[in-house]
Amino acid sequence: MKFLKILAAVTPFALLTACETKDSRPIPTKEMLPQFEVRTDENGDSKISMVLVRDLFSSIDLVGGDQMVITGGGARAVVVGTNTVLKTGNAENTEIQFDFQRPDQVDAPNSKGTLPPPMTLTAPVANSVYTAQDDSILVRWTDTLSTDSMAVGVSVSCRTFTGVKPLDTSAGAVINADLGITSYSLSELADRLDRNCSVYDGVLTLSRSREGTLDGAYGPSDDCKRTQNCFGPAYYLVLRQVRSVPVVINNRPA
Repeated sequence: MKFLKILAAVTPFALLTACETKDSRPIPTKEMLPQFEVRTDENGDSKISMVLVRDLFSSIDLVGGDQMVITGGGARAVVVGTNTVLKTGNAENTEIQFDFQRPDQVDAPNSKGTLPPPMTLTAPVANSVYTAQDDSILVRWTDTLSTDSMAVGVSVSCRTFTGVKPLDTSAGAVINADLGITSYSLSELADRLDRNCSVYDGVLTLSRSREGTLDGAYGPSDDCKRTQNCFGPAYYLVLRQVRSVPVVINNRPA
């Protein structure tokens, strides 16, 4: 019976079903590593990314009755893919839970975490114009002094020249103190821009993040879970408040 299939990230020759593992068995929950992310905006919409991996080169596709039930803020979704949007609201400490239900294997019902406090992005104003080689962006927000981690970054796409790949640095720079103000230098971004593109449309993203806890039914070993100091892909449950604003980035390489 088919339960899960491996989708290769590197080569089509690695395409397997669970029954084609060395011992002809479905993939146990203990061999799965979750990569769960929640990104909640000012409207209370939570974009949820749900990926299960087994190693550095493959992800796991749910088939054969396996499903993820995600709940939060009174909303509920049953997911068999990798992405969904849930109307959770954005209140601090709203709990979001991932319940992995497997009819023929061990369930993992208790991966969960809470949203960090919401904030309001007040600067820059929409469509402010900057020069990548010269400028920094002054970023301001309200509802400060949280103890959760914060970051700011910019993603861009070329407006003036086709064929230039988009660039995403929205994971951005860590903000050391939640004081409601920081300066984001565009110098690192400038070094990565294509000199054939003179104007980029950008989105500045401010995020406040909090780690959740993963169900103990997932792998790897308890020691590896505790220290995160082990070989293999990352595994996590992270919940973010995310606020974004469009900006324009001029590119004037020397």
